[in-house]
Amino acid sequence: MNLPTEEQVRAALDSLNNTVELARTPLVSCFPQIAAIEPLNERARSLRSLLLEAIEALGPPRPAPFGSIQSRMVDVLSLRYIERLSTAEMAEELSLSQRQVQRDLRRAESLLTEMLVSWARKARYCPEKLDRNEDQLDQELASFYSRPSQVHLSEIVRSALATVAPLAESLHVHLYWLEAPSDLPRVLVDSAFFSQLLIQAISLAVQSTSSGAVEVRVLCEGDSQQVEIRFAASESAALQERLAAVVRAALAEAIHCDVQTKAETVVVNFRVGTGSIATVLVVEDNPGAVELYRRYLTAGPWEVRSISDPRLCYDTVRTNHPDVVVLDIMMPYLDGWRVLRKLAEDPDTSGTPVIVCSVVDDPALAHALGASAYLRKPVSQADFLSALSRCLRLPCRQKRPGHL
Repeated sequence: MNLPTEEQVRAALDSLNNTVELARTPLVSCFPQIAAIEPLNERARSLRSLLLEAIEALGPPRPAPFGSIQSRMVDVLSLRYIERLSTAEMAEELSLSQRQVQRDLRRAESLLTEMLVSWARKARYCPEKLDRNEDQLDQELASFYSRPSQVHLSEIVRSALATVAPLAESLHVHLYWLEAPSDLPRVLVDSAFFSQLLIQAISLAVQSTSSGAVEVRVLCEGDSQQVEIRFAASESAALQERLAAVVRAALAEAIHCDVQTKAETVVVNFRVGTGSIATVLVVEDNPGAVELYRRYLTAGPWEVRSISDPRLCYDTVRTNHPDVVVLDIMMPYLDGWRVLRKLAEDPDTSGTPVIVCSVVDDPALAHALGASAYLRKPVSQADFLSALSRCLRLPCRQKRPGHL
């Protein structure tokens, strides 16, 4: 099987916004499941998702400030290949010299290539709907409406253990629960979904253990908490398939899940953050677009509010202080350019990141008027989530466009 080269990766990144070119880039041949997708738009979408996922995977395990050393690799790749900024613009954005930006970009491209080589070797990435079981799981996850809230992780774990306890008793398996400190902060997660996820994983451990024991404990690491499920088991295709389903379900709800197998010991690790729900204000007169953004954000810690009249945007932002504004350009009564300009000129609203989503292809004007990101419609979920994540890492900057 062909393995990705840095030249192939760079060519694919250059073609991110061109469906036909991206679908035909040589990088496709390194991932047979993607190459087998015949419709060009679906093949391009799968490769684009893979690249964006890989870029995000280069980031630190915990959120880091925009431009920090920890997030630098993700930032330079995002600015260059997603926002399409020049080296000079990137240098200004990151407060670095152009030479340093070039060095960081080459380093990031090299690391990204190494990651994709690893994924290609391990056949880590699989496009959607590979078989009937995965198709059914995808449909189930797509219909789930996430409702994240602040909860105590230990309470969810105790409830999951109580549910699995009768099964463990019938199989003569001991469940060892290592109690976590009582003063741990709450985490942001959909408690019902995460409880089901833990029940599935612990039940699988109980049915698979070869030692008659399963250990469960909660760990705290920085801004995140982890649930670790440890058990002894011989490696088998059936066990790996069921563990893969747990991982896919977790990722669908933006819950990090890692499975490690060493010396017949299996460790399943779920990691969730202690962050708060972010408010997204969508300024859009098309109800279909608003509903699309809502669906994009159902799997994460987002609260979506919307207004269809752009004349209300300024007062809404000044009064309610949303974390991010998603702004259309072509709207009745008042065009998005004037809304963007007014938000950037007022100190009360200029620190609020604005993502312009429009059919109008003018990212240069959007950035000049103070936009933090620009997305051309139709907007993919991967691009939308990536832009939101980057905006939430931005420092509050006072952007004041020049007067006409």
